[in-house]
Amino acid sequence: MAEMVYGELTSYNATLFSKMGDTRAQMLLISEAANAVCYLTFFTDSVTLPDNRLVYQGATRQIYVSMRYSDYANVIDLARNEKPLSFFYRDDVKLFYVTSSREPIGEQEGI
Repeated sequence: MAEMVYGELTSYNATLFSKMGDTRAQMLLISEAANAVCYLTFFTDSVTLPDNRLVYQGATRQIYVSMRYSDYANVIDLARNEKPLSFFYRDDVKLFYVTSSREPIGEQEGI
């Protein structure tokens, strides 16, 4: 049976690397409500991405997600500028995404 994890993100941490093999950046996304931590690793575009996976560390669900470094700017932009953000992970197909909530068209945040 497919395991699905969904939760609102409460915080994040971002790291850039200058020399770390094929790894260029990492992000840590935390959802306290879902008792989950998502580790996003951004790889150079030339490598084959490792499969996404779900691991339990006690009661905490740890989700390891592989992405292209070319996607890093889009993900960090969402984390910085959208609120609230949630994530979804489905283990049987290794699907992961981050999504914002509905917003009115033309909303100008921060003005």
